[in-house]
Amino acid sequence: ITKSLYWDNFVSTTGRSFGILPSLFGSLPYGETGFLEIEDVPSHLSLVSILKHNGYETSYYSGGPSSFDRKVNFLEFNGIHNLIDENKYGSDFVKTKSTEGGFAWGYPDSEIFRKAISSIDIEKQPRLDIIMTLSNHEPFEYPNKESYMDKAIALSNSLYKSEASKQRVLNHKDIFGSLLYTDESIKNFITTYSKRPDYNNTIFIITGDHRLIPITQKDKLCRFHVPFMIFSPMLKKPERFKSVSSHWDVTPSVLSFLSKNY
Repeated sequence: ITKSLYWDNFVSTTGRSFGILPSLFGSLPYGETGFLEIEDVPSHLSLVSILKHNGYETSYYSGGPSSFDRKVNFLEFNGIHNLIDENKYGSDFVKTKSTEGGFAWGYPDSEIFRKAISSIDIEKQPRLDIIMTLSNHEPFEYPNKESYMDKAIALSNSLYKSEASKQRVLNHKDIFGSLLYTDESIKNFITTYSKRPDYNNTIFIITGDHRLIPITQKDKLCRFHVPFMIFSPMLKKPERFKSVSSHWDVTPSVLSFLSKNY
């Protein structure tokens, strides 16, 4: 955050992960039950289709099945070049541990980033690479879980004076541990990426698809509060913005910036 453009009051326009693709990449309306719930996908433009039309290589990386909640419908409609989901990982990648009921989200965040870094072709430029992580979802299973939960508790004890705040972290140590795990996964990804020649002309946009469902929020608007930051080695200076913005603002802003400057 200290090295990026960061929006303090940024909100998601959906309560579930499948809503992020049409919202963030197309500024498309949610509708009654979600844009992707519409049987026949309405004709539309998106950041994916417009950049592809302008010569960009487009890729989507996820650790779960792209068919879940019809995400694949949006990606295929917009002509994504490379779709890497749960079925495209090799034997050297380790899946998330399953629950007692046998459920797992696929591959954890660190493995998704490792897959992306090994697959992104330096030669194919310009590019749009979408990386969708999963570990911050129930049932909050991720590698070295006990270690990250211990770190979350230790961090809360050093940060908070309020016993209520410390207790909140203790009550949800699996969730706060998952945040530290994902944070470190992003750090390792960007650190590894910084050794590549294409790092110096890359823009990283980091956001959350929706709020952390199990943690009670103080009001309805806070239920949609998510982080949003833009980091790049090309940034002239970091800055924080207080204005309320949403995922609907991103694609028009990016396209306006590209159109004006390039």
